Amino acid sequence: LPSSGEIRTLASTENPLFSQASMSAAAWESRNPNRKPAPRPNERAVPQQRATGEGIDLAGRVALVTSSSRGIARACALRLAEAGADVAVNYVISRFTAEDVAAEIQQLGRRAAVMKADVSEQDDVISIMEFIKEHFDGLDIMVSNAATGGFRHLFATDARHFEAAMNTNVRALLFLMQVAMPMLDRTEGRAKVIALSSHGPHRAQPMYGLIGSTKAALESLVRHFAMDVGGRGVNLNIVKAGLVQTESFKQLRQAWAGALGPQVILAQDPGSSLREGRGRRA
Repeated sequence: LPSSGEIRTLASTENPLFSQASMSAAAWESRNPNRKPAPRPNERAVPQQRATGEGIDLAGRVALVTSSSRGIARACALRLAEAGADVAVNYVISRFTAEDVAAEIQQLGRRAAVMKADVSEQDDVISIMEFIKEHFDGLDIMVSNAATGGFRHLFATDARHFEAAMNTNVRALLFLMQVAMPMLDRTEGRAKVIALSSHGPHRAQPMYGLIGSTKAALESLVRHFAMDVGGRGVNLNIVKAGLVQTESFKQLRQAWAGALGPQVILAQDPGSSLREGRGRRA
């Protein structure tokens, strides 16, 4: 995938509200009851978040969701906007669908920006953060969703496949954290970083070995970052999504059908269903 060199924005709405996403309890403090987080220099003043009858009020917060033109990340971007967050939408190739997501965010009265960038490339990540700093004056939540790898047998995986999967699924978060920390340090309260994973790291699935193994590396990276920055007021969490009806899932089913025969997966454990032949023939 090409590096961007291009950042596009949609005109912001007249609504002056910002929103900043915060999503979890201060796990670091609960595990370190006798220690206080390190001072946060130059915290950015935002309205205090509060729980409401419809969820958390994220007014005054700014969120970045990578690869958010479709699928789970698109839903995350829209849900953050519904909760009050201004959202930076990132894409690599799906420009028009990314602009559609931003338009929906604007319809909710939030500000939105659309940025073409390959987050596996450090220069692109730097460009993203410079843009967010200039146009949003800070960053409070980051959802790292970009993923690749292809659905294939491990014996069919070559060096190019492996490098692409590691760069996008693992290295991207490394660069995002390194470059975003100055802004995350300024968040009032605790900043939030969420990485999207799957059940592949702990459960083998057909045609999923490359993605599953790189997601395992991603989860390890998150644990070590949590140790490094928990005391600085940043929460990191992993979301392990199950099977969700997205375009990626359709591609995975096609890969399963090609390798194992056409089947409709009905069991709670699709991998076991396929291995044991319990799937109903389409």
